[in-house]
Amino acid sequence: MEQEERKVRMRVLSAILWLPAFYILTNMIIGGIVGSIAGSATTTYEAGHQAGQQASIEFFGAYGVFIIIAQLIVFSALSYFGKLPGVSKYKKYKKAQQK
Repeated sequence: MEQEERKVRMRVLSAILWLPAFYILTNMIIGGIVGSIAGSATTTYEAGHQAGQQASIEFFGAYGVFIIIAQLIVFSALSYFGKLPGVSKYKKYKKAQQK
């Protein structure tokens, strides 16, 4: 049984649609890690929240360009190797259930 190839237009469209989601998700993860590290030295929730928010803003201000470049490199690699849904060269078939 041959695998059916996915059209190039569909693969490119899927990659374009995945880019904003990937960008937002990775920024949330990075901001959460930076904020939790900064907020761990405080004693109250309010102080931790303020410290984490400020640290996250400063971190993205200082390293934002490098983060975007790293995100684009990782996203390109995931797209090229077909690890994101809809961007692989071949469609995946579901195995037929045996009766």
